[in-house]
Amino acid sequence: MINYYRRFISRCSIMARPLIELTAKRTQCTMEQTNAFNDLKRALVSASLLVPFSPERVCRLTTDASKLGIGAVFEQLINNRLSGVVGYFSKSLQGVRNNYPAGELEQLGIIENLRHFKYLLHGKRFKRRTDHISLLALKNRSEPPRRLARWLDELGRYDIDLEYLGGPDNVVADTLSRNVPVKTLETIPALDPSA
Repeated sequence: MINYYRRFISRCSIMARPLIELTAKRTQCTMEQTNAFNDLKRALVSASLLVPFSPERVCRLTTDASKLGIGAVFEQLINNRLSGVVGYFSKSLQGVRNNYPAGELEQLGIIENLRHFKYLLHGKRFKRRTDHISLLALKNRSEPPRRLARWLDELGRYDIDLEYLGGPDNVVADTLSRNVPVKTLETIPALDPSA
C-alpha cells in the first residue's frame, strides 16, 4: 500500500530502505526496520497525505471485501489527475456475515462504506470502483433476495457510476479489507465540515 501512495509521502524511498534491505537478505528484523515500518505507517496517515473534502472535485470510492473484513479508500481527484485521500475505512466481519457469498460480501462492503461516508457522498455524483465484476450486473436481477433488495434500495439513494477495477489495481481497498484487526473498527475519519 505504501508503494501505491509513495508520491504523497515525502522521502518514501529513504524511509523504506531498511525494509527493502530486509527483504533482500535473510536477516533478523532489527530496531531500524521496526522504526522504518512505524515511520511509514505514520507517513501514510499524515496530514500531508490526507486532503480536505471539496464539493467541486471528482469523488472516487474504491471498495473491497473479503471473509476477514471490508475496506475502502475515499479519494478526490486533484487537477483531474492525481488522487488525494479524503478518508479510509475498514471493518472486520463477524458472525453470519463471514459466511456471505463473495457477491454479497462486496455488496455489504459498499453499503457499509456508503454509510460511513454518507455525509460527503449524499447528493453528489461519484465513481464507485470495485474488483468484483458481478456487482455491475446486480441491479438487473428481477427477484433479488430480501437482503439484497434492501441494499439495492439504499444504493438507489446515491448517484453512483460503477467502474470495474481489476484486483491487482485495487491495492488500497484490498489491503484494508484483508488486514483488519479482529473485533475492532478502525477508521481514519474524513474531515467533517459540519463539525
